[in-house]
Amino acid sequence: MKDLKNFVLITLVAIFSLATTSFTMANDDDLIIKIECQDGTADLMIYLANLVDQPTYVALRDAEGRNIYAESIERKSAFAKKLNMSELKDGKYTLYVEHETMEVTQPILVENNIVNILLSERKEVKSPTIEVTDDFVKFRLAPTALAKKVTVTILNGAETIFEKNEILTSAIQKQYDLSNLYPDKYTFKLVVDGKSYYKNLNLR
Repeated sequence: MKDLKNFVLITLVAIFSLATTSFTMANDDDLIIKIECQDGTADLMIYLANLVDQPTYVALRDAEGRNIYAESIERKSAFAKKLNMSELKDGKYTLYVEHETMEVTQPILVENNIVNILLSERKEVKSPTIEVTDDFVKFRLAPTALAKKVTVTILNGAETIFEKNEILTSAIQKQYDLSNLYPDKYTFKLVVDGKSYYKNLNLR
């Protein structure tokens, strides 16, 4: 059995020319996450673009959830990396990409020193958008086929000022009146199907 500690990472010093070409041709400002492999090899390529300097986290985990590789990306608009997976034992792995606007999970199969990307099992979850005006805080859920369990909480320090549980369909927008709150610092907490999102409120 091959030891995970022998896993070899090959980090590209510069952005792949292929990735640069692809990103240059893209006119859309949406986040781009490309996960590719070279046929018949153990090389896995990760290309990210339109990060708009937002923190991004990339991790490769084994079937037990242990990190084989993990990296936090800060203050970059694009990112590329090649991972050589030839020292990994045969089995299924999952690549995770977490960005402010989206989370992607991509299962990967390693067999006989060859990487196969299981494209049909890729999952993408878009994050809700949260906006604050002088009198309102509002959010919109990303489009999805299923209704979501949503909990909205407004906190003042450790004190809960407001809390509401709802079942909401996708792409719906909700807003909450802030005009009755005293000037102070608050936290808007949005929980969607168990995942938490936060927005600081500085009311004056």
